[in-house]
Amino acid sequence: MLKKGLYEEIINREIKQELLTLDDDTYAIEKGNLDVEEARKFLAAYISNVTRQALDYVRGAERNNEEALLKQITACNRVIATLSHELDDASFGQLEIDVRNQ
Repeated sequence: MLKKGLYEEIINREIKQELLTLDDDTYAIEKGNLDVEEARKFLAAYISNVTRQALDYVRGAERNNEEALLKQITACNRVIATLSHELDDASFGQLEIDVRNQ
């Protein structure tokens, strides 16, 4: 549930659903577009938060410490591989984490 207050936040699917349940007569809801110059900062912070939550989830779901670390690294490498593919720039693949040295 959203708390009352002012927000400057990315609207994801969960927040969008919550906003749709709010009464327009009770709540003043204003939405704006991301500023092109500041989008990089907001999107990077958002994806960092999502990644942190996912890694916490992986860690909590795995009892074996080494296996948890391996799964976290694998998840990070998949994100990096996706970015490399989407950007059509193989140099991002060089940023993948070397599992053997962790």
